Amino acid sequence: MTRKKSGLSIIAFFISIICLGLSGYVFYQSISTTTTTQVQQDRVWYDYEDYWITESASLANPTTLTGLEVIFDVREGESVYFSFMCYVDVDIETGHRYIYFWFGLNDTKIDNPMMSVYLPKLDDDWDGGVYSITHIPVSLQHYNSTIEPGTYSLTMKITCPHANDICYENTLFVQVFSN
Repeated sequence: MTRKKSGLSIIAFFISIICLGLSGYVFYQSISTTTTTQVQQDRVWYDYEDYWITESASLANPTTLTGLEVIFDVREGESVYFSFMCYVDVDIETGHRYIYFWFGLNDTKIDNPMMSVYLPKLDDDWDGGVYSITHIPVSLQHYNSTIEPGTYSLTMKITCPHANDICYENTLFVQVFSN
């Protein structure tokens, strides 16, 4: 009986060694065949300004929407996406009104894209002489795949011939990602 037990012990010992060897081999293969790839995560910045009262500004010299700025950085081989959204309350009692929106990169106006809100003066007979139009949605987007590496400041440039129109729920969003 002792021989039978010692024979079983020897077989169990060899099976244990084989299992340990196989598991060691599988572990080694999983480590040696795993390729190390660095996954670049998209980077996101945003800013929000509750409301802003427009200042009178000409097309040649737009004003900056104060309180709304995103500072971001771009690395080699990255692209950038900008998005701006807001609502505008415009009082057009004084005549034709327009507001133009541009992105400002490092305080320089980006000419394309541009968003304009144009409102003709309403007739006195229209809806009982109501002159105010409110809650006009504005959206502007921009994609740049050739931007140079560096740190940038993104703002909104606005031109409005009259003061005291209101831009509210202003949201500025920047996403930087690998090409």
